[in-house]
Amino acid sequence: MADFVFRFTDPGLLSALSEVFVDRSPPNKARTKPGHPIAARLVGWLLVLVAVFAPVLSGQPARADVRPDRMTERSSERSPLDYHFPTQYAPAIDLLDKNSDKIVGRLAGGLGIESFPTVQVWVLPQVDDYFELNGRPDRSPKWAIGLSLGDQRTVIVARDTRMPGQAQDDIDKTFVHELTHVAIDIASRGHHVPHWFNEGYALMQAAEWTPERAEKLSRAAATGALIPLHQLNASFPNHQNVASLAYAESFDFVRFIQKRHGDRAIAGIMDDVGRGIAFDKAVDRSTGESLASLEGAWRKGLSDNTSWVALLRDDFTIFFGMALIFAIGWFVRRRRNNQKYESLDEGAGQWDYDDSRYPLPGESGDS
Repeated sequence: MADFVFRFTDPGLLSALSEVFVDRSPPNKARTKPGHPIAARLVGWLLVLVAVFAPVLSGQPARADVRPDRMTERSSERSPLDYHFPTQYAPAIDLLDKNSDKIVGRLAGGLGIESFPTVQVWVLPQVDDYFELNGRPDRSPKWAIGLSLGDQRTVIVARDTRMPGQAQDDIDKTFVHELTHVAIDIASRGHHVPHWFNEGYALMQAAEWTPERAEKLSRAAATGALIPLHQLNASFPNHQNVASLAYAESFDFVRFIQKRHGDRAIAGIMDDVGRGIAFDKAVDRSTGESLASLEGAWRKGLSDNTSWVALLRDDFTIFFGMALIFAIGWFVRRRRNNQKYESLDEGAGQWDYDDSRYPLPGESGDS
């Protein structure tokens, strides 16, 4: 059952409410304020009821209290994770921690981490609550639902219970995604890892592949619009559509390497990077192929598997095709009508018309 926290601590609000509900008129004196005091009180009560119960009626509980005295800290008994969360989030933390040992074990094995260090996990209504609680400058975008601070071995997950449609599964995926970023930083020992690998591996671990991303990737491959991976080394583009393609490419290429060379190759790459070897050279050492040749093989496989079918699913292609079919149909219909009219004109002289039997108006039937 959801917990609801209602706070009326604003002095201005208390003062305004007192003006509505408390009769401050002098004894035996008429009010100097215009209007009806009873009606004003009723309206005031109605406004308060709406303010208090609107979140309940709409199915959106009030925002969790993140004041320091309302926060709870708990160390996992299953994995090296320390949780920090509002007390009312305890049931959600139990669900989050349920499979944490398997998640940490999978990350440690896949990235070649021998001893997984303790990671701080903060679950809060909003990501920026973390910075406010810890007195640090806010480093998160307003729309962020998760953030990883690899250098601090910290994961932040937003769990705003007012967010429509947010399910526990979404929180779990965000948690795994951000924990993967921290794990990559642990495995690489702070050395540079391309952004496309960081995001692609995190998407793969959190199982965040969607049909929309698959379609976008297929369309880009069929039209020759794939982004070269070297352009995704440092960061992703800011534009939403291009960034979405960057995520799709990153996931698919990391998965391609894993399927082609196995988990040991990924762990070997990260082990080399952790010892200071450049990522490109680490890929060559662990897979026997250069990064450029791997990208070429990946691109060729995409092109072979995404032919004209992807183009047929494109919205512009569908619209253009329908317009072309309409134009062709209109042209054929018009040509047939013209042919009918021409045949009527050609046969007009062959009509057997008897003027005596069918006189025109005003003419006599006698010649």
